[in-house]
Amino acid sequence: MKPLGELTKEARTDTIPEFLEFVSSWAKQAGYSEKRVKEIGSAVTEALTNIAEFICREGGQSVTMQCGDDKGRRFVIEIFDSGKPFNMLLEADPFLSGNDPSEKRPSVRFMKKIGDVEYKRFEGKNRIVITTYPEFNLVKNDSPG
Repeated sequence: MKPLGELTKEARTDTIPEFLEFVSSWAKQAGYSEKRVKEIGSAVTEALTNIAEFICREGGQSVTMQCGDDKGRRFVIEIFDSGKPFNMLLEADPFLSGNDPSEKRPSVRFMKKIGDVEYKRFEGKNRIVITTYPEFNLVKNDSPG
């Protein structure tokens, strides 16, 4: 990934608008449509809300967002937080997490909708990587010649 920019703020819901402005600016510069930029914004809001509500509740932890370009085709968003180990991709699924289905769980619906999502625990930080494409083209042309 070729890094384009980075922003670090405290992990709180009131810092989400600054992250949205940051990621939207880079997505627009990467040539994404206004519709796609809004979808990316929804995914970033979802990820940051999960971080503030489930991972960094105690306050004082930070979130860093990096935006990058992967060979000009894909827009990559990396979100690092300094909170407790927490894989929101697993915790969102009551069958995988083992949590009571009636308990509040993180949402990952928008993140999964816009592209590929990965979680890793790296150097004492949670790392979510969202890899997006300008628009999904689900029509495949396999006809010969």
